Amino acid sequence: MKKTDDQQNAYIDALVHIEASFNDLEWPSLFSNLIEPRKKDLLSARALYDSLTNEEIEKRFAIHRWEAKAVNIYESLMGCSLMPLGKSIDPRLWAKKETINIGLLLNKGENLLMTHRDLSDEYLEEIPGFYNKLLIGEWESFISIDEISRFQGAESKYLKDHNVDTEDNLMNIDFNILMASPKMESFINRLYFIAMEIQAIVWYREFLKEVMCNGITFYNDSHSEKEQKNQSKRKYINIKELQRTNNGYEAIKANFDAFIVKNDRMPSWAELMNYMASSPIHGFIVDAKYKGELVSELLIEGVEKPLDRDAFRNRYNRYFKKTDIKADIK
Repeated sequence: MKKTDDQQNAYIDALVHIEASFNDLEWPSLFSNLIEPRKKDLLSARALYDSLTNEEIEKRFAIHRWEAKAVNIYESLMGCSLMPLGKSIDPRLWAKKETINIGLLLNKGENLLMTHRDLSDEYLEEIPGFYNKLLIGEWESFISIDEISRFQGAESKYLKDHNVDTEDNLMNIDFNILMASPKMESFINRLYFIAMEIQAIVWYREFLKEVMCNGITFYNDSHSEKEQKNQSKRKYINIKELQRTNNGYEAIKANFDAFIVKNDRMPSWAELMNYMASSPIHGFIVDAKYKGELVSELLIEGVEKPLDRDAFRNRYNRYFKKTDIKADIK
């Protein structure tokens, strides 16, 4: 639908504010040399957008959205590596082994990554071929504004038809309705998602290179820093400040795996909720609320709202393919 002049100005103003408030990427993306760098203040951002055509504006915003999704995957990979890195007797060698695994993934499509976060198996066979095209620069644009617009239109119509207000508390919305909403994969070409996975893996490799060179530490020791001021500084991860942006999947999956290792069996959803409340694995921050002796809510770092028992059970069934279908016994 064509925007009025006022709507277009409001839209551009919103994009300008998004541009100026976005954190810098930790490492350059595939598009870093193909579009102007992000502008970090409102005046320069507005000047840039005023110089672009509508098509160029849509393309720039679509690239930024693609980068943000790739960052989410990267943070999942990096975040899920922290527990084994923290437990390793030699994090540098762990990082070296994982870097070799990345090479197998990118060049042969073999997923032997040691991180808990699973990649999309359906893309594995296509990763090596497309990675090579991205590497040598022989790739066609996989970001289609028409495809994205069709998806957004279908999603908007679906939510409107089902009276879903996304500004409302998502906890109050029927889970089945949300799960049945249109999926991006049905509207957007596969290379869009494969390139996203590859970008995240390449960034993950850069993170591991830093660990290989400088090691890693999880706590800030100012005394040690002073002693080592003339030495190479180790990669420092502040667990309490780590930003997690993929809605808590990696925390739930990592704790699920840790429970299996500890108990030699899969947990029920209620057992997993109790496990995360009482002893979440190192690298994840989880706060719990109780009603009597029963865990009533979990607040997982990176998830905006607490997960009550129903919300946690829904996520469990979605993540682990209905391995636990028992009713909640209170």
